[in-house]
Amino acid sequence: MRKVNYRLIEIYTAMGDQLSTLTIKDVDIVSIGWSHKEELVCVHANGFISLYDLFGQHISTLTLEQEIRDSKIVESKIFTTINRTGVAIMTQSLSFYLYNNLYHLKLRRLAEIPYLNERPLCWDIISFDTDTKLIVSRQKELIILKSQDLSCTSINPFDDEQNKETVTFLQVSFDYSHIALFSETGKLYLASTANDISTYYSMFDTESKTKPKQLAWCGNDAVAAHWANLIFLVDMDRNWLKYPTYGHVHMIQEIDCIRVVDNSFQEIITKVGRTTIEIFRIGSVSSATNLLEASKLFDQQNHKVDDYIRLIQEKNEMETVVDMCLETACHEFNVATQKMLLRAASFGKCFTSNVDNNKFVRVCQELRILNAIRKPDVGIPLTYCQFEKLKIDSLIDRLTERHHFFLALKFAEYLKIMPEDGSIKILTRWAFYKIRQQDIDEEKIANQIAQKISPNSGVSFAEIANKAIEYGRKNLAIRLLDYELKATDQVPLLLKLKEYRRALQRAIESGNTYLIYMVVLSFKKIQTSEQFYLGLREYPVAYSLYQKYCKHDDQVQLQNIYFQENDLIAEGLTYLEQCCLERSSLSMTANERKSKMSLVSSALDTFKKSRNDFLTTHTDEYARLLKYQLKLEDKFSSTTPTGLKFFDLSLQDTMRLLLQRREYKLCDELRKEFKVSDKRYYYLRLITLAEIDEWLEIERLAKARKSPIGYEPFVDVCIQRQNRFEALKYLPKIRDENKIKYYIKA
Repeated sequence: MRKVNYRLIEIYTAMGDQLSTLTIKDVDIVSIGWSHKEELVCVHANGFISLYDLFGQHISTLTLEQEIRDSKIVESKIFTTINRTGVAIMTQSLSFYLYNNLYHLKLRRLAEIPYLNERPLCWDIISFDTDTKLIVSRQKELIILKSQDLSCTSINPFDDEQNKETVTFLQVSFDYSHIALFSETGKLYLASTANDISTYYSMFDTESKTKPKQLAWCGNDAVAAHWANLIFLVDMDRNWLKYPTYGHVHMIQEIDCIRVVDNSFQEIITKVGRTTIEIFRIGSVSSATNLLEASKLFDQQNHKVDDYIRLIQEKNEMETVVDMCLETACHEFNVATQKMLLRAASFGKCFTSNVDNNKFVRVCQELRILNAIRKPDVGIPLTYCQFEKLKIDSLIDRLTERHHFFLALKFAEYLKIMPEDGSIKILTRWAFYKIRQQDIDEEKIANQIAQKISPNSGVSFAEIANKAIEYGRKNLAIRLLDYELKATDQVPLLLKLKEYRRALQRAIESGNTYLIYMVVLSFKKIQTSEQFYLGLREYPVAYSLYQKYCKHDDQVQLQNIYFQENDLIAEGLTYLEQCCLERSSLSMTANERKSKMSLVSSALDTFKKSRNDFLTTHTDEYARLLKYQLKLEDKFSSTTPTGLKFFDLSLQDTMRLLLQRREYKLCDELRKEFKVSDKRYYYLRLITLAEIDEWLEIERLAKARKSPIGYEPFVDVCIQRQNRFEALKYLPKIRDENKIKYYIKA
């Protein structure tokens, strides 16, 4: 049987409380580190990178390029900036690869180092927004590999070209602006990373040729070298300090300090601030010290307070020393010392009107927050400088990642952060955390979330429900959606859960027709036609809207609906509406004409079944008119080269066209066929004949019989056509009461 190896990783808070234990099976881990999102990054030799959260939950596995997987990873370094995390890789073939951002993988193959036949002595990363570089040491040569132009450059930061040092250890500062180089002769060189490390600015001989276990920068002020049982600090001015250590320790460089960690303790090494030295230096007589002493004496009700205050006022330094007390308080970890300095600052404010009161309030708020997160049960011992860089929104993110939701909520309330960035975000993440608890009953989780989060709090229950869907908790998602007020967020998720009836009911209640259509059409896709109609009938509003939809987009479905509903009149009207959708008769093909005739015939049959005399009569007349028009077209197709288009014209237009063609006999037949009234026919014939200037035919019409429309229209059309001579013929026949008016007109 194959032996399976396991790697055990334990995650602790800074105060030593265990958060989780992580077991990784049968994988060689090259390096581990933390991303800027506080996710554990594990780089494996086989070309994969695993990401885990603080509680050991697997987030994702990143697959690197095939060429990296083919050539085993032998060394890697994880690096971070304020908004990204990258990794640099050296493979067994001694090639270097770079990923500037693990969350948006994009491989950069760095230049090959000429004649590199064995692993370099050491290497590190210099990362800026515009470029990321690797500095590699081999023998007595330092090489810079740039990712921007993929160049390979040899550099010499040492003064003597002939006596180059072999660098056995190098370490870049937290902000990548400085670098420490430890040589085989025991010399420690400090240099700037600007201008490709052109020269060093400080050198210190440690008198130890033993390579240190670690190098770490204490901010940008000093470098710490760790040997067995010793941490040795050297600053830019070659001042040094020794710290004895016991047992195994590990140094972690941060933006303004070094954290020293072993199995039982954690200590911070940082540079003491200028204001702290000035206030607390033994024998100090500075104005800041005097203010602190005056504050203490004031609490004791000692009359010497006035002497100290006068000393400060004589130097006109009250505003300055108040700021110094505030600044010193910020960098203190001891709460009693903080209070003492804040009392001194508050006391000093009473003697000047130019102090920024808002700054005092802000410092008090920030110290309360720092003291709260430094407590052992929270375990985030940030320095003030780190807190300033981190910002409150990132701190809230870190608290929620550690499940300190209540504390994060209190911070948001205390600082009056906008709900979108404060309470809403925190409560949403708390709900996500509750959803992940698989050992708790779904009903209980839903009740807990509903009790803690008000529907009017601004928190989206739909977002929480969507997360429940991702975790496969369908019933919980349905329960949570009951609390969602926005139908536009609720309905799509109900559809996602295939809860069509709930979705339709909620859409109808919202009155949003778009949502109703969305649900109905989604429901239609997964049901048979019969099931769909039976289900839809239960919701009259949706049923009515679906009919409206079909009327515009699916006439066949609309007819099916009317057929199932036995609504013969509506079905017949649908046939007629389809007729109206056909193209103009001028461009209609023979097949389209047959289709139109068929639709009219279907409508007529349907109306007959419905026993609606009115619709039956008029549809029958329409059908007869279409047939008559086809006969007319056949008649004129032989006599007219292009033929005449009568089909689908109205009765009025058909008669007009015949009159224009001077087919008076055919027009009379059509009139009799469809029982056109005398008045209507006389008006049509008179106007049409006038348009074609058939004045003789108009005169015959007037003489044929007594005009049913009178003779006034005859005079009117003559005047309109500017034929005064013809108008005079009909003036004597005008009724007496209209004669004067028309004589004037003529």
